Amino acid sequence: MKTTEPITPSTEENTVQPQATLSNSKVINQHYLITKILRDTPKGSVFKCFYLKGILKSGMCILKSGKRGASMDNWGRDMRDKLKWQEELHRKLQYLVPLPRLLDAFEYRDDYYIAISYINGLSLSKKVHEVGRDFQKQLQMGNKKAIAVLSYLINITEILSRLHHNGYVHRDVTVENFIITKSGKVYIIDMELTYSMKDAMPDPPHKLGTYGYMSPEQLMGTRPTVKEDIFGLGALLFKVLTGIDPNKVVGGPAEELQHKAQFFVTDAILAQLIASCLMPDPKYRPEIREIKNVLEMYRLDITRGRKRPILSPGDNLTEESYITTIIQRTINCMASPLMVKEELWFSERMDMEASQEATLNIAHYPCFSRGVMGVFYLLGICKRAGYDISNHNSIIDNSIDFVVNILQNSFNDLPPGLHFGRAGIAATITLGMDMQLLKPEFDHKKWIIKLLKDDPEELGFMNGIAGIGMAVLMCSAYLPSEDVERKLFQYVNHIIEGQRKSGSWQRINSRGKPEVNIGFAHGSSGIIWFLFDYYEQFGNSDVLKAAETGLKYIIRRSKKRNNGRIDWKSDKENEMDYWWCEGAPGIAMAFLKAYKVTKKQVYKMYATMALNTHESHIVNNNLTQCHGLAGLGEIYLEAYAILNEPEWRERALWIVKALIELKKEHPIYGSYWLLQKKLYPVADFMIGNAGIIHFLVRYLKPREISFPLLRSC
Repeated sequence: MKTTEPITPSTEENTVQPQATLSNSKVINQHYLITKILRDTPKGSVFKCFYLKGILKSGMCILKSGKRGASMDNWGRDMRDKLKWQEELHRKLQYLVPLPRLLDAFEYRDDYYIAISYINGLSLSKKVHEVGRDFQKQLQMGNKKAIAVLSYLINITEILSRLHHNGYVHRDVTVENFIITKSGKVYIIDMELTYSMKDAMPDPPHKLGTYGYMSPEQLMGTRPTVKEDIFGLGALLFKVLTGIDPNKVVGGPAEELQHKAQFFVTDAILAQLIASCLMPDPKYRPEIREIKNVLEMYRLDITRGRKRPILSPGDNLTEESYITTIIQRTINCMASPLMVKEELWFSERMDMEASQEATLNIAHYPCFSRGVMGVFYLLGICKRAGYDISNHNSIIDNSIDFVVNILQNSFNDLPPGLHFGRAGIAATITLGMDMQLLKPEFDHKKWIIKLLKDDPEELGFMNGIAGIGMAVLMCSAYLPSEDVERKLFQYVNHIIEGQRKSGSWQRINSRGKPEVNIGFAHGSSGIIWFLFDYYEQFGNSDVLKAAETGLKYIIRRSKKRNNGRIDWKSDKENEMDYWWCEGAPGIAMAFLKAYKVTKKQVYKMYATMALNTHESHIVNNNLTQCHGLAGLGEIYLEAYAILNEPEWRERALWIVKALIELKKEHPIYGSYWLLQKKLYPVADFMIGNAGIIHFLVRYLKPREISFPLLRSC
C-alpha cells in the first residue's frame, strides 16, 4: 500500500521521527538494570531500572537518556542539553517542591543520562479515570474518589505557587505530569521545559510543550511568565472535569472559549474560572491563589452539601441552515491540504506508536474504515443529500485510480471484509455508480463481482461473513440475482452451523485467543443484525430461530443497573466499551432490528435499556463513529427511525450541539474536527471527519439516510 514520507508539524524543532532504537544491553553503566522500557525514541529513552551502587544505595529509579544531536534546536542545543538542564533543576528544587530526587547523572556511550527516584503512584489522569464515567456528576454526588481528585488539584495549585515563589515556571502543566502516591502525596515531574525567571535561563527558553496546554505566548516563544502555568492549569482543570482534550477547545477568541467552558462545565463558578485561565491575553488570567481559593470553596460546598449555581448547557445554534453550513465547510476542508496529500485523502499510519501522536505520520489506504473509500462513501451520501462536492472531483478520480492500482497489483493482500477489505470497496463502488461519481469507462460490474468472490472464515460484521453479506445486499443491482441468493444462503447457513448450543459464536481475537464477543463490530450483535435483515427480505424460519437464540444468549449475559439501564461484560468478565464497536449501544442495534422485524416488545425493552447506558447529555473526548459520539448519535437516529420516539432524536441533537462546540476553524480551508487524541485532522470515515459529517447529514434527514453500510430501516 502506498505510504508518504512522514511530515512533522511546522512548529516542531527538527524532531527526528520516533522509532525503536534500544540496544540489546539490559545494564547501563554497570549500575542500572532495565526492568521496563517506558519510552524509546531517537531523541532518547526512559527506563524503569533497579540501581545498585553499594550496600546502602540501591532501589528502583527512572533513568532518562538524551542522544547527542537529537532534537537539535536553532541554537545548537540537543536532548543532552535539555537533560543537563533538568539535572540542574532537580539539584536546585528537589527540597523546595515535591519532586523526584536526583540520584545520578553521567555520560555513557556518548549519551547523557540522569537517574531520578521512582515515585510509586499513578498519574493524575489515571486517578481521574478511576472515578469512572461522568466525573462532574460524581463530584456533585459527593463521590469520595472524585473529591480526592479535587484535593489533588488544590495540592497542584500549592506546588505551582511554591515553584513560582522560587522564581520558576514549569511550562508543561498537564494531567500526565503529576504523580499521586497511595498516601495521596502529589509530585510534579518532567521539568525539562521549566524556565528560571530569576536567572533568565535557559536562554532562549526551550520550545514547545503539550498541545492544548500551551498558552498563545508559549507557542509564540516569548519570554515565559507564571501566566503560562495559569493557562496550563486551566487546561488541566478542563480536562479533569470534562475528559475532553483541551486542544479541541483552545485557540479561538475569548468569547468562544467562555461559551465552550460554560457548555461543558456544569458548575457556573468553575466554568468562569476555567474560561479566565484560558484567556488568550495573559493579563486577564487569574492569580494562582485565586484558583486555589475557588477550588477550596468548591470542595467545601460539595462536602457540606451546599447548593451551587449550575449551568444548563445546550444553548448554541442548531438551526438546519447553520448545521448545513458547517457540513459544507467541512466538505470543503476535506479537499484542502489539511487532509489531502498527493491528491489523495490521507490516513494516520496504522502502525503508529503512542509516542508518535504529536507527529503527522501518514499513509494512503484503500479501505472504508480508514482509507480513501470511506471518504468516497461519505461524498456519495453528501451528493445524494444535495451538498456541493465538486472541489473533490479530481481527488475522487485519483482515489479510484489508486484503489484500482492496488487491486491490480496487490489484490490478495487485501482481506475480504467490509470495513478493512474488498467487500467495503465493492459497497462504496455501488454507491459511486448510483451517484454518478465514477468515470463512464470504469468497469464497475467486473470489480464488484471480483471483490465479492472470496469469503473469510470470520463471521462478524466488520471483517467477516455478516459484513460481506451486507455488501452483497447493497451491491445486488450489479450482481446476477441467482448469485445474490446463493451467496446469502451460503452465508446464513455457515453462520447457523457456527452457532454454539448457548446461542453464541466464538471467534479468534487479534491476540490469537478464542473469545465469545457480543459486540456489533466483531461479535454476536452484528451477526444477529445480518440474520434479521436476511429474514426480513427472504424469510426462513431457521434463520429467525438462530437470530432469536443469539439474542437470548445476549440477554442472559446482561447486567441490569439502576434507572432502567443495562450493561454487559466480556466473556472474561472485563468491562466492555460503551460505543458502536463494542458495548451496549452497538448491542442495542441488534435489539432494534429484532423489534423492527418481529414487533416483540421484549426486544424494544432491551434496546431501550441498552440505549440508556449513557447519560442524555453525554460528554466524551472521542468524537468518532467507531468509538465515540458520532457513532452513538447514529445509533440514536436508528432508534428514532425504528421506535418513532422523539427522545432519541433529542439525544442525537445533544451530540450535534457538542460537536458544534468542539469543531475547529481554519481561516482559509473551513471547519474540521480533531478526533480521538490526535493533533491534526484526517478525513477517514470511522475515525475521522467523514464519519462526523455523515452523522450530521443523517441528523437532518434521519428517514432518508441510512446507518453507514447498512440498508435503510
